[in-house]
This record gives sequence, C-alpha cells and structure tokens, in this order.
Amino acid sequence: MNKKIIAISLVLVIMVTCFSACKQKRETTKINGQEVIAVTDESGNPIINEKNEAVVLVTDREGEVITFESGEEQTRYMQIIDAVVIDGVAHGEKYNMNVLSGWTAGIGDRINKDGTDEKCYIHFTKNKDLKKDETLETYLEAVDEQNDLLVDGFKKEGYTVTINDGASAISSKNIGCKTRTYKIVDGDGKVVHYAVNYYFVADDTVYSVNYACENGIGYDESFDFDSYLKTNFTFLGELD
Repeated sequence: MNKKIIAISLVLVIMVTCFSACKQKRETTKINGQEVIAVTDESGNPIINEKNEAVVLVTDREGEVITFESGEEQTRYMQIIDAVVIDGVAHGEKYNMNVLSGWTAGIGDRINKDGTDEKCYIHFTKNKDLKKDETLETYLEAVDEQNDLLVDGFKKEGYTVTINDGASAISSKNIGCKTRTYKIVDGDGKVVHYAVNYYFVADDTVYSVNYACENGIGYDESFDFDSYLKTNFTFLGELD
C-alpha cells in the first residue's frame, strides 16, 4: 500500500511540475497605449518576433483570457507601434534602435536625451506614401516649400540660418539616405535650433530618422548622429 501511495505521489509531482514548466509566463502591460496580457520571457519582457510583433493573450470584453476547447490559452500577434524597450533596445513598428546611456525611450517612436524635457530627441517616422510619379526628390521639394516662410522669418529677425544637403548610408543594410541639416544661430552665436533629417524610401513610402534640439536644448557638437545611425539603427521593412 505504501509503495502505491509513493508511486501516485511521484506521478502527481511530475504532473504539477510539467504543468508549471509548460504554462506560459504572462504579464499585464501596455503596448501601443493598450493594456494587454503579454507572453513574457523569464525576465518579464514581452516576447516579440523578428517583425516586432508581441505575443499577447486573447481576452474578452471583461479582460478574461479566452481559451480553446482543450483549455489552451489563445494568443495573437500584436504589431508594436509605440516603441517597447527590451534590454536597452527600442523596438518599433519598422525599426530597432539602441538606447544609448544618457537617453531614454519615450512614446511616439522617440528616444529622448535625459534632462532636456524631451526637447532633444531621436525620432523615427513614416512621412508619406508616395503616389504615382512621386519620388523622394519631389517630396523634399515640398518640404522646402513649407520651410521657406519659416526660414525667411528667422532671417528677418536677424538669425543666421544654414541648411546643408548631403547623403549617407546607414544601418547594416546600407540604406541610402538624403540628409538635411538645419542650424539656426542668434546674433550672439548661440544655437537656437538644430535638426538633422535622414530620408529614405522603402516600399514606396518615405521614412526618416531625425535628430532634433528644439530651441537649441541639448545641442552637443560632439554627438555624431551619422555614426549612431550606422551602428545603432536597424530598419525592418523591405527596401526598394
């Protein structure tokens, strides 16, 4: 009898252990501003795939997890829109960017420089879906037209406005980019605005990665944005 009890106990222990090991770890968190139950790794980080889609549990309107008839919890893939930071890397809808020391990932695909009240930042953005006969060049011409009035206004106020065009290749994919650098300096030589924009086209869409110091806040000539993008930025979409 004792041998039977011991044997049954061992079976129960094995069953409980197996169930605990096989059960997915999960944690209630916010992704894209929406509260979800994410499947997580051992560190409590959301598990995401190579497309930056998070694995989350399917819930009903009351927030209860929906299961299959077998009792297995239903999961789905949720595309990350607002960046999710895991182990120092910001994962967005179409990109990954390393968060450097002294910077913090925020909402809206921004990485903000600490201590600048989010006025100095790096920002990935989707600018425009190109229509037939539209190109990156025609898009930039439209950008110039929008900026002309702003630039003229600064010049009339006595500021020096410098706009430089350039080109670069970034990330491990060597993405060819058109670059624009804007620098506005007051009469005392103080930089009151600085921005660098890297534009490229992928899948008939204009994207850009931008570095901005609004009102000159956080401006640091030693920060090499080009080098940062070459080694710390990865685009996940298909290039043209």
